[in-house]
Amino acid sequence: MRSDDLLRACFEHADIGLSITDLEGRLLAVNPAYCGIIDCTETELRLTSAFRTLTHPEDLPNAEMVRALKAGEIPAFTLEGRYIRKDGSIVWVRNTISLIRDDDGRFTHFVQLTEDITEYKEIAARLREVQARNEAMCQSEERYRELFENSKDALYLHDMSGRYTSVNRAGERLSGYAREELVGKHFSDLVPAEYANHVREQLCKKLETSGETTYEVEMIKKGGQRIPVEVSSRLIVEDGLPVSVQGCVRDISERKRAQEASRTYSRRLIEAQEAERRRISLELHDQVGQILTAVKMNLHALQKTCAEPEMLKSIQENLSVIDEAADQVRDLSVDLRPALLDDFGLGVARSM
Repeated sequence: MRSDDLLRACFEHADIGLSITDLEGRLLAVNPAYCGIIDCTETELRLTSAFRTLTHPEDLPNAEMVRALKAGEIPAFTLEGRYIRKDGSIVWVRNTISLIRDDDGRFTHFVQLTEDITEYKEIAARLREVQARNEAMCQSEERYRELFENSKDALYLHDMSGRYTSVNRAGERLSGYAREELVGKHFSDLVPAEYANHVREQLCKKLETSGETTYEVEMIKKGGQRIPVEVSSRLIVEDGLPVSVQGCVRDISERKRAQEASRTYSRRLIEAQEAERRRISLELHDQVGQILTAVKMNLHALQKTCAEPEMLKSIQENLSVIDEAADQVRDLSVDLRPALLDDFGLGVARSM
């Protein structure tokens, strides 16, 4: 086989993409491997600009690098980029480009070796994603630990049997126990007996709905003191199975005192309002009612001594007005202070 034929056979059967372009980047010859990478025929590629037509706009060769290559300042260069196939899909390639000289030493053509590195790029991208996730998980775990330890509320983890596996500093302060004392202790040891069933019901509710539950109970501190707390907790699930419970315990003593103060204030406000109602009711009944009665009696006396028909008519009209006013005063007095209120209390009076 002649050397030209041998070179042609090597060009045609090489596993790597080979192409020859002029100094403007137009493809003059391509081998089947190159056509396979681009998913085009040799006819479709011939005289196509590999730089301008195939290369993704963001990956065009650096103009300074091409100038240096043409000027003979560098013998070759390698760059990675994206080619756009005719169906619009993207293929990542690594191109190694060098110049061909003629017999006079002048640069006449580019020869390019093209490798499909799409799979490599995808694997590298997945590895970066995994690394990023791992770093994010580490950062997330560190932030979680920081939040866990610095929370003002008591935070804990206990296993499905109810024994604490982790607590934060606020949990130590709230319970009065050191962390070493709390780990391994059962939650029922910190809950009064009358609340034990309620706490177990909340755990069962989480198992049924896999949601968060919030409830109020009392907690027994190390010295035996009982304090009201609010507990919010949820299941930790791994591979579809519950493995532990994460919870937050908040001291609500101040809230309870505020609620009691609010109830006391409301009760006193209602009592003050009822006292004022009673005072106004009594004034309407005793004073305004008596005044209206006195006026009515005077009009009756005047009626007996008067003989003028017009005057008698006016007196009768005024008596009717006074009767109407007296009825309104009586009704208003009853509305302000029903008699049932004094006999049976506010609740019964409102329901009647």
